[in-house]
Amino acid sequence: MSNKNLARRTDISVRFKGVDITKSIKKYLISITYTDNEDGETDDLQIRLHDREGLWLEKWLQKAVEAAASDSGFTIQASIKRKNWTGNGKDQKLKCGKFELDAVTVEGPPSVVVIKATSL
Repeated sequence: MSNKNLARRTDISVRFKGVDITKSIKKYLISITYTDNEDGETDDLQIRLHDREGLWLEKWLQKAVEAAASDSGFTIQASIKRKNWTGNGKDQKLKCGKFELDAVTVEGPPSVVVIKATSL
């Protein structure tokens, strides 16, 4: 439960292939976007990370591409916690679900890695 005197805010949780990487990505995180589409359409998850040091592009990207090409795929799970959203100090957690890596793109300069995933 959050302190009801603090401003409302969000917090995220992200797991890649079952491993919690939330702490590892927080300092690189620009945004996370979750789109809950209507029935019959796949949901969408996008994670944008700044990559000034080249960590994601040089070290992580190759592993992600190999995993996505394998039969097991590359799964991503995410949840968003809304803290003190209604002013009563209570938190609400939105489980976004399980996704499969769809694409990794790079924008910039400065370098920004965009991880796109679709629901399973």
